[in-house]
Amino acid sequence: MILKSNHFKVSNDDYINYESYGVSLKSKVFDSKTRKGEKNARLEFSNGIIFNYDDGKFNATLDGDYLDINGKYLIQSYLGVIKLSYSPKSGEIWWVFEPKK
Repeated sequence: MILKSNHFKVSNDDYINYESYGVSLKSKVFDSKTRKGEKNARLEFSNGIIFNYDDGKFNATLDGDYLDINGKYLIQSYLGVIKLSYSPKSGEIWWVFEPKK
Protein backbone atom coordinates (compact mmCIF):
# COMPACT_ATOMS: atom_id res chain seq x y z
CA MET A 1 0.00 0.00 0.00
CA ILE A 2 1.32 3.47 -0.81
CA LEU A 3 0.31 6.70 0.88
CA LYS A 4 1.57 9.95 -0.57
CA SER A 5 1.57 13.61 0.32
CA ASN A 6 4.62 15.86 0.45
CA HIS A 7 6.24 12.75 1.92
CA PHE A 8 5.29 9.19 1.19
CA LYS A 9 5.46 5.92 3.06
CA VAL A 10 5.24 2.40 1.71
CA SER A 11 3.67 -0.12 4.06
CA ASN A 12 1.88 -3.44 4.04
CA ASP A 13 0.37 -2.87 7.48
CA ASP A 14 -3.31 -2.20 8.17
CA TYR A 15 -2.36 0.77 10.36
CA ILE A 16 -0.24 3.42 8.74
CA ASN A 17 1.88 5.63 10.99
CA TYR A 18 1.54 8.65 8.71
CA GLU A 19 -0.24 11.93 9.40
CA SER A 20 -1.45 14.83 7.31
CA TYR A 21 -2.37 17.86 9.45
CA GLY A 22 -2.80 15.56 12.45
CA VAL A 23 -5.03 13.06 10.61
CA SER A 24 -3.92 9.43 10.30
CA LEU A 25 -5.43 6.45 8.48
CA LYS A 26 -6.38 2.91 9.38
CA SER A 27 -7.09 0.93 6.21
CA LYS A 28 -8.36 -2.49 5.25
CA VAL A 29 -7.90 -3.61 1.64
CA PHE A 30 -9.33 -6.97 0.58
CA ASP A 31 -10.10 -8.95 -2.56
CA SER A 32 -13.44 -8.35 -4.27
CA LYS A 33 -15.72 -11.39 -4.26
CA THR A 34 -17.46 -10.36 -7.49
CA ARG A 35 -14.82 -8.54 -9.56
CA LYS A 36 -11.86 -10.77 -10.32
CA GLY A 37 -8.50 -9.06 -9.87
CA GLU A 38 -9.93 -6.04 -8.04
CA LYS A 39 -9.73 -4.98 -4.42
CA ASN A 40 -12.23 -3.31 -2.13
CA ALA A 41 -11.28 -1.02 0.75
CA ARG A 42 -12.45 0.51 4.00
CA LEU A 43 -10.50 3.57 5.10
CA GLU A 44 -11.00 4.99 8.59
CA PHE A 45 -9.44 8.40 9.11
CA SER A 46 -8.69 9.52 12.67
CA ASN A 47 -10.91 12.62 12.22
CA GLY A 48 -13.97 10.35 11.93
CA ILE A 49 -14.30 10.22 8.13
CA ILE A 50 -14.87 6.71 6.77
CA PHE A 51 -14.47 5.89 3.06
CA ASN A 52 -15.76 2.62 1.59
CA TYR A 53 -15.04 1.26 -1.88
CA ASP A 54 -17.07 -1.85 -2.74
CA ASP A 55 -17.10 -3.33 -6.25
CA GLY A 56 -17.02 0.00 -8.07
CA LYS A 57 -19.34 1.82 -5.66
CA PHE A 58 -18.00 4.22 -3.08
CA ASN A 59 -19.18 6.49 -0.28
CA ALA A 60 -17.84 8.47 2.64
CA THR A 61 -19.45 9.30 5.96
CA LEU A 62 -18.76 11.48 8.98
CA ASP A 63 -20.80 11.05 12.17
CA GLY A 64 -23.22 8.82 10.24
CA ASP A 65 -23.93 11.46 7.55
CA TYR A 66 -22.94 10.91 3.92
CA LEU A 67 -20.37 13.33 2.53
CA ASP A 68 -20.06 14.79 -0.96
CA ILE A 69 -17.37 13.17 -3.09
CA ASN A 70 -16.19 14.97 -6.21
CA GLY A 71 -14.37 13.06 -8.95
CA LYS A 72 -12.13 10.28 -7.75
CA TYR A 73 -12.00 11.13 -4.84
CA LEU A 74 -12.23 14.56 -3.19
CA ILE A 75 -14.12 14.04 0.05
CA GLN A 76 -15.69 17.27 1.29
CA SER A 77 -16.55 17.82 4.96
CA TYR A 78 -16.90 20.66 7.44
CA LEU A 79 -13.45 19.61 8.75
CA GLY A 80 -11.75 20.05 5.39
CA VAL A 81 -11.02 17.98 2.28
CA ILE A 82 -9.45 14.55 1.95
CA LYS A 83 -7.80 14.23 -1.44
CA LEU A 84 -7.76 10.50 -2.03
CA SER A 85 -6.53 8.32 -4.84
CA TYR A 86 -7.51 4.65 -4.70
CA SER A 87 -6.69 2.00 -7.30
CA PRO A 88 -9.00 -1.03 -7.16
CA LYS A 89 -6.58 -2.92 -9.42
CA SER A 90 -3.58 -2.66 -7.08
CA GLY A 91 -5.14 -1.58 -3.77
CA GLU A 92 -2.78 1.42 -3.62
CA ILE A 93 -3.92 4.41 -1.60
CA TRP A 94 -2.53 7.93 -1.83
CA TRP A 95 -4.06 10.67 0.29
CA VAL A 96 -3.66 14.02 1.97
CA PHE A 97 -5.94 16.00 4.30
CA GLU A 98 -6.38 19.75 3.92
CA PRO A 99 -8.20 21.33 6.88
CA LYS A 100 -10.70 24.16 6.50
CA LYS A 101 -9.07 27.54 6.86
